[in-house]
Amino acid sequence: MDTILPPILRNREVDRILPSDTMVNADDVTIWIDPLDATQEYTENLRQYVTTMVCIVIGDTPVAAVIHKPFEKSSAWAYDGKGNLEDNSSKVNSDDSYNMSHIHD
Repeated sequence: MDTILPPILRNREVDRILPSDTMVNADDVTIWIDPLDATQEYTENLRQYVTTMVCIVIGDTPVAAVIHKPFEKSSAWAYDGKGNLEDNSSKVNSDDSYNMSHIHD
């Protein structure tokens, strides 16, 4: 008899970055997605300026954001108190600090 393994619900890298979870009401979460920022630049083949963006807001407070440049395969991300502005980086430095409050403007 074959056994189906349970799904893996944890990720070591995420657990290292976020040692604890905070439960929030799903109705308080808003996710903003801009699938193609710089549309005019895209139509003019100026792809180095094209990005996709995601912002996660809980209540009125932005808590995470990702800006990805799909044609350059680079990303910048930040979550409340932390950030990464290195291209193609998979390293996370717990000393990196980034203030999410500017997203609210």
